[in-house]
Amino acid sequence: MALRPYIFCLGLSLAQAVLPQYSPANSAGLQEATPVEQGSGQRNNDRHPVTSPDYYCHLDNLATSWAFDTSPAIIARHEVYYVQTGHASVSFQFRNVAPLKLEAVALILEYLDSQGQVIDEVPVAGVSRTAAGRFRAPFPVEPTWVYLKGSQEGEHWESALAPGQSVLLAGSKDGTRTGNCPATAKVTFLRLQFANGTARTYSSAGWHLGPRPRRVPEVPTTFRPAPVTRPCALLARIKINASGDVVDLIPEGQNTAPDVLRWTRDLMMREWKFHAALLQGKAVDSQLTVLFRFPLDATSPFPEVEPIPFPVTLIQFFRKHDLEPNNYTGSDLVVTYGQMQEGSVLE
Repeated sequence: MALRPYIFCLGLSLAQAVLPQYSPANSAGLQEATPVEQGSGQRNNDRHPVTSPDYYCHLDNLATSWAFDTSPAIIARHEVYYVQTGHASVSFQFRNVAPLKLEAVALILEYLDSQGQVIDEVPVAGVSRTAAGRFRAPFPVEPTWVYLKGSQEGEHWESALAPGQSVLLAGSKDGTRTGNCPATAKVTFLRLQFANGTARTYSSAGWHLGPRPRRVPEVPTTFRPAPVTRPCALLARIKINASGDVVDLIPEGQNTAPDVLRWTRDLMMREWKFHAALLQGKAVDSQLTVLFRFPLDATSPFPEVEPIPFPVTLIQFFRKHDLEPNNYTGSDLVVTYGQMQEGSVLE
């Protein structure tokens, strides 16, 4: 589907593009899903997802399935939030149904809209305190919280889960802002590590995980000032190779501001490094649709002619003196990737 231009600075035309963040081909080869246990509660708004002009979604008891033939665990009470700042948070009850004690789990949740298009892929991992030094997730994961008996326990659950025991896992992912709420979820990858030293891995054919920044870099003070008149936005695709390097930035449309495009491309190629996208566990080249925004200040609503109907990765450039007027002057910038602040590192 052809893209129409999306760039505006101080009142220039803002047009709409229509493109999902990942193509349906990312789900190619998935087998018929096996239902996962769902809770008995209702989704908000009489079992319909909540979508607002602020790009806010909240779903309770999201229907979740496995993308492989077996049901190696039970997932229930699946709750999801997406907010306008490009932050997603998820939580769900994970029950061990294996005959062995479970000490660690890593999985990828693929969220799909009502048309079956992929909105996002969120990796989540959890590990018992006793196994924390023996487990490493096979992909980068933002910090995870676990809950036992309704109380927050921190990063780890206390000891290996006996057969039939459950833990409430909570994870997050930054970057994705969507105006199209998930309708279903699917587990495309699952690794279970047991207390006896064995492990089991389940995955769909063609399981995928998109690129993630290794670190949200600061804009160097020696880098030339951004040539923008705020508010300003640019929609573009960044091309990332299998080594995680940004190799190009391509605007979506032809009516772009050359100086803004050049500045953004140079900064991304010079400063940013990504965890490469994974396809069946192998690093591959990828593209990421990014909405770059230069807000007027830290509090004013960002002007949009109409909502963006597809998921984008949100990167914003604020002026430091807008965030802390008593401590900064000048045009130094602060970068956010979703809600991840500059300097944040993703292992």
